[in-house]
This record gives sequence, C-alpha cells and structure tokens, in this order.
Amino acid sequence: MNKAIVYYTIMVFLGMLSGYLYFFNKVIALIFFITISGVMAVTIKNKYAILMIIFLILGFGLFYQYFNIDVPRRGVYELKLDEYKEYYTEGEYKGRRVKLNLPDNKEKIKEGSYIKGHGVFKKEISYENGFIGTIYIDTVKETRSGILQKIYEFKNYTIDSFKETLGDKRAAVINGVAYGTVDSIDEDTMNQLKTLGIIHVISVSGLHIALVFSAVEKVFGYKVALIICFLYVIFTGSKAATIRSFIMIMMMKLSKCLYKKYNPLSALCTSALILLVYKPYFALNMGFHLSYISTLGIILFYNKIRKLLYKLPEKINSNLSLCLSAQVFVFPYTAFSFNNFALGFVIGNMILIPLYSVLVVLGMIYIPIQFIPVLKNVSVFLIGKLIDFIYFLCGILTAISPNISYMDYAIGIIYMAFLMGIIFYFNNIKWGKALALSACICAAISSYNFFPLIFPVKEGYEHGITVNDGFKRELIIINEGKSKKLRNKYVGFEIKPLKDKNMKVKLNSKYGILVNENKRYLITDKDYETLDLNVEGCIYTILNGKILKIGG
Repeated sequence: MNKAIVYYTIMVFLGMLSGYLYFFNKVIALIFFITISGVMAVTIKNKYAILMIIFLILGFGLFYQYFNIDVPRRGVYELKLDEYKEYYTEGEYKGRRVKLNLPDNKEKIKEGSYIKGHGVFKKEISYENGFIGTIYIDTVKETRSGILQKIYEFKNYTIDSFKETLGDKRAAVINGVAYGTVDSIDEDTMNQLKTLGIIHVISVSGLHIALVFSAVEKVFGYKVALIICFLYVIFTGSKAATIRSFIMIMMMKLSKCLYKKYNPLSALCTSALILLVYKPYFALNMGFHLSYISTLGIILFYNKIRKLLYKLPEKINSNLSLCLSAQVFVFPYTAFSFNNFALGFVIGNMILIPLYSVLVVLGMIYIPIQFIPVLKNVSVFLIGKLIDFIYFLCGILTAISPNISYMDYAIGIIYMAFLMGIIFYFNNIKWGKALALSACICAAISSYNFFPLIFPVKEGYEHGITVNDGFKRELIIINEGKSKKLRNKYVGFEIKPLKDKNMKVKLNSKYGILVNENKRYLITDKDYETLDLNVEGCIYTILNGKILKIGG
C-alpha cells in the first residue's frame, strides 16, 4: 500500500470521531465504528486491513481515555499553570486541560509554574478545546518553578518591553504577529484583519515557523535553525499549527540527510498522527483543522494553479497560487463552521502578508538584541514605522475590499460538488463537467431567497432579527451587549441597529419592522404579526402580502 501513513492517520482520526460519538450515543458510535471497519475489511483484502482497524481502535481508545478520567470532586490537585486568560486561567491536570479558578493572591503564581492546591473539581467538558472541567482552588499549598516558567517570564519581559517603547496599540500588533499574544489587539484592527482574510497572521502558525527557519538557516545553517524553531514553538505556546510546521520541516531536512525522497503529504500525515496521539482533542479542534486543510490544499493544488496562471509574472504567480491553493478546502470549512467568508482575502494576502512576514522576522531579531541599547532603539524604530505603514495600508485596503460575505452551509456542500466535478473533469470522467456546472447553478439558486425569510435571533442577552430577501442579508439589532455577539456571529450582514423604542425599519417598499412600546411587529400592506424574540426556531415569511409563521 502506497503512502500507508496517510491511511493510518485517517483511521486514527475516524476512530477519535467514533470516540466522540460514543459520549453522546453509544449505538450511533457502534454503527459508525462497525461501518468503517466493514468498509476496510471489504475494500482492502490483505494485512493492511487489519492494521487499519487496529489504528481505528487506537484512535477510539486515545480519545476515550483522554476524556474518561476519574477526577476526585474534592481534594489536593497537582497542576501546571499554562496561561492567564481574561476570565479564567488555563492549566493541566494529569495531561488534560482544565480551567482554573485561583485565589485572590494568584499574582504570585507565575505562568508555567507547577502548583499543588486544595479545591473542588466541577466536570465541564469541552471536546473541541480539550477541557475536562474547572478546578476551583481555595488554598495553594505549594508552588515550584520549571523551565517553562523561565521561558514565559522572558516572553512577558519582551512583551512589556514593546509596550514601553511602542505604546499599547502598536505593541499589541508586534506581540500578536511575532509572539501570538492577541489579547491586547483592539477591535477595529481585528475587524480589518477579518475583512482582509488575514486574521491568521496574529495567531502564530506554520507561516511563522517557515519564516523563522528560512531566515535563521541562511545565516547559521539548518541545525541551528531547527533548534531556534523548536524554542520558538515553545516560546509562542506550542500551538498545533506551529508543531505541525516544525515536524514537517524537520522531516524534510532529515530526508535530505538520509538521502530519502521527501513526500510532503506523508510528512503532513505523520505530523497529524503525532499531534493526535499527543492531544486527542485536536481531532475536533478548529485551529487544527484549518492548519491541516490549508496545508493540504497547498500540497495538492499549488503546482496546478501555478500552471494555470503561467502568464502572470513569477512573483505574483507564486504568491497568488499559494493564496488560492490554501483556500481550496478552507472555503467550504468556513462556510460550514462560521457561515462567512472574507472575499478580500486575495488583496490582504498578496499585499499585507509580505509586510507582516518582515514584522515576524524583526520580532525574532529583537529578542536577542533587546539588551543592547543601540540595536534595540534601531529595531524599535523600524518596527514602529513598519506597523504605522501596515495600519495605513489596512485602512485603504479595507475601504476598497468587499465586505465579509455570509455563507450558508449549503454553499459549502455545493462548492465541494463543484470541486469534485472539476477534479473528475480533468481526470477524463465524462460527467465531471456536468457536475461542476450543476453546482454553479445550485449555488446561484440557493443564495437567492424568492420569498423573504425573517428569523428572530438571540445570543445571550442580545436580541435581533435577521432578514433574508433576494440576495440581501440584513441584521436588525434590538438590543446589544458589549461583547457584540450578534455582530460577530452574523458577519457579512448589513447591520441596522434600532436607535429608540419607537421607530420603523423599512426593509423594502412592501414591508418593514415596527418597534412600539417594547413590542416588535412585522408589517406589510395587508397584514401584521407580532415577533416573539424569545421563541427559537421560528421563521416568518411573506406570501402575497400575507405573513406566515413557521415553527415556534
């Protein structure tokens, strides 16, 4: 079997999905598991079928073992403190992620340290993020430092150094781009990055590792570059994307030393297998998914797209091909998961990513030279000017870029059908062209609402109404909190906030929303209906001027 590691990784992943299903419905999990095993047994009639089933069982066992841990409800817990967040603290208990609620004197406990404390455990599982619950510590009995604490202290020292020299706003950018610390980045900057499709640049990723390795290798060689990259992975929090990139680079260099041919797909799957065994919850983690599917798109489609764009100048061709190939699988994933897509991603990636790449390298150079006053001042000056220039360009590009578009999950399915059609067509499968054309027609039809659909929506204490009419998508915000959850969820919708308690929002010439004395009415020329914002699953539509209520 060629590239067996690819199949083994897929089986471990499917085994973990069956483990996830097991916690919700044992019957469905069993059916899923037996179906996969049966397919393997029938389609692969040799020793590899047994190995595939073994890896399937391994995946199930790892996922089950991670989340099915017996934690005493009350007692003394030995923990590792990872990172302070705004509302909680992240830590580890016996290799599992936990949220920590520490006593008031927590400032004395440093990130990366080990603590022993008395408290209470509350089971609150988050399968996607790997949390098994929250431990409320009332008394810290013992603390001890480790190598991670020293690394985190040095990182915080560097971050504070930028705050002192650049100011909070500019420091937030360099600290986010170079070191993955995003908590201080202001909302306007985040929205600009989302609109331009480059939000990934402030979350240390494989791009950062590749840049650091390339820069260091040119000066000191690949051995030193690997060591620096390993330290950088730890320095930035050991995210899935950075570990993935480091493993792939290491395998590429080792293959040359051993005179073996480097296979990027096998390297990608090897890194995925290592990460899934290391942290089984990665099987459900969105960051893990996005990192791998974007890299998979580059591996499979970069050269193909580059050949199609051969008439473009080499540099533009290379960057554009990289940008487009990375989005091949990311596009349907974002449609399924986030219901939006940044149409300005080409502009953002082509123009701003090279500048942010320089910023990453400058951030790395700053780490060792910050203790030399002259070099530190020069570095801070260059970084500050570059950030100002990036802000200037972001403002211009955001103004000319299309808004983030709302994407229904159906668009993702249709896109996958279109992609399959194109692949089949280029592989001389006759009906591939028809499939691709049908997908385009379905996409146009599914994006258009022939009758207006009005949905009352709710996120926490925030209430609103979404209106889908034709190709238009509008969000009427009735009441909004500081977190702006509705705006963030319905990115790409035209926002229409209600400014007082007695007003009418005119949606078109035939109907609108009337707010009067805390009641909301959908009104037309011939009819009106009270909108109940507290009823979920309720849909209103209009046929011939009459309002119809569906569900609720």
